[in-house]
Amino acid sequence: MATSTSETTPLLGETAPAIENNDQSPVAPTGTENEAPLPASAHFRRPRKILSIIILVAALITSILLIASHYMIYHGHFNYYFWDLVAAIEALGFFWNFPVILNIVLDFFLPLCIIPWATNMYITWPNDDWCIKHYYDRKKPPVDMGPACHAMLLAVEILLGIAAGLAFIVGVSHLILLVLRSVALWRTKFWTRPLPLANFPTGQVTFEVSIKVLRQERGEVRGVVAN
Repeated sequence: MATSTSETTPLLGETAPAIENNDQSPVAPTGTENEAPLPASAHFRRPRKILSIIILVAALITSILLIASHYMIYHGHFNYYFWDLVAAIEALGFFWNFPVILNIVLDFFLPLCIIPWATNMYITWPNDDWCIKHYYDRKKPPVDMGPACHAMLLAVEILLGIAAGLAFIVGVSHLILLVLRSVALWRTKFWTRPLPLANFPTGQVTFEVSIKVLRQERGEVRGVVAN
């Protein structure tokens, strides 16, 4: 016998909202304030890599040119040369020995040393007087030291010009790296991170001391251990 539906019996359509609510996929959180920021090494990777390659190549070429210029000045048949120029060459050769990996500290320090010394090379630039012999008593006129000296002088000028230009490029590249690394460090918001001591695990530390006392009774020695 067929059963009749009561007026109070809930219809299937009334449960549809509950089913629809259960079928809805949960929405993933978009992020929280406590989410850890990216490390500094994750920012500006491509520009920092390009600048590091430029610095490495320019520093290598500059080192070779400085060594060649230093040798030619010392062993060339010049009448005289500026000692400040030789000092600038030696100083630039010393600064290349610093590794680039020391990052922000050297990015700030190296330009302050490289750029002034490279500027000093232009101030004490070699000229034709290097190949003219002057007599200080002025009894004889100045004597030109010949085309060989001028050819050597031209080679020194070319080498020093390229070396000084590359030195400026290295100094400016370090300044750009300083800005990029400083911005990357700022983006990490390191000042909001808890100190390592704040995450030190809690617990209980106990100390146990054992004292061993030797006493003699009736010619026998007994060991007593007290905790």
